[in-house]
Amino acid sequence: MAGNLLIYMKNTNQKSFLYLDSGHLYFVYPGLEKPIKFNYPPKAISDLEINDRSLLVNGLDASLFSQKVTPGPLIIILSKNITFQKKMEIGTQEETKQEFLESIPFENVSIKHYNAHNGGPLLVTNKDFFQEFQTIFSARGFSIEAIIPEAVLTSSTNSFNPKQINSYATLHLTASLVHSLSLIGVYNRYEPRIQRIARKQFALNKNLRTLIIVFIFALLILAGSFAYSRIKYSRPIPEVSRPVVVTPVKMVTDDPLLVNIRIYYFGKNEKQARTLQSNLWAAGFKNTDLVASSSAIIKSNLFVSSQLSTNITQQIRLELDKVDRNYSLMQTSNSVSESSIFLSSPAK
Repeated sequence: MAGNLLIYMKNTNQKSFLYLDSGHLYFVYPGLEKPIKFNYPPKAISDLEINDRSLLVNGLDASLFSQKVTPGPLIIILSKNITFQKKMEIGTQEETKQEFLESIPFENVSIKHYNAHNGGPLLVTNKDFFQEFQTIFSARGFSIEAIIPEAVLTSSTNSFNPKQINSYATLHLTASLVHSLSLIGVYNRYEPRIQRIARKQFALNKNLRTLIIVFIFALLILAGSFAYSRIKYSRPIPEVSRPVVVTPVKMVTDDPLLVNIRIYYFGKNEKQARTLQSNLWAAGFKNTDLVASSSAIIKSNLFVSSQLSTNITQQIRLELDKVDRNYSLMQTSNSVSESSIFLSSPAK
């Protein structure tokens, strides 16, 4: 198997496939006799939520990227186990669609209605889940060409088996078919409504917590008054009241000092990385660090949290434009304060 891998490493034009399932993934690389299977660490992923990104990345580095896989074009396929779908017959009422969408247990989702004019399925999946893998593989030089649900792939190609994919031609995927099936760049009018519903639910939960705190505080006052009335005619006991401080949750930051930025570079572009770091420091981003990459970076990328304010994102992009304009902007589900910049390696 290792011999086959070395033979095909020189040809990076062949497509690789990443099949994401609920408990594991298959990575299909040109020339391998069978795909590489990777079981997610239990503490890293549960219920399609990534709980520990570092644990996931370390596991992939040890079992997959350690095999000296050469980056190239990559197609991500989403298993039926990680997507939600409902067949929408022609004439389906809007209320029916909304009921289905509101039942999805994720806030940040990707939605696409396939073959809508013929009553095709409405498909929904957790965007944060597959975008995390998209970020990890992009950072290692892979070019993500498409993200395709298995449910529509099977109906389009008649047969599908993740363990038997060995070439791009096996799936009979034309360029036009890949574009029509992919979830990359999809915007759907239902997504803002789902996000508004999630924000409304968050506000309701926050109000409920506030009411509970007020109720407890009122009980404490009542109990204190009752105790005071009982000891009023006995010896007085000094009582120190301490106010209850409720700290509001800040979901979006607009302060450069709260943003942690890591700049990844390789080899000769260290000077470019240090120039960018200096510019970011001057713009107020004092928590900016340089990280030397152990492998070449094929394409420049900027990864920012989807919860980062537009103002902060624009400031970072303004400084990055001064040293490299040829980069891709991607949003991730990382914490608000985390951002990463990958500077592509200079041509030899």
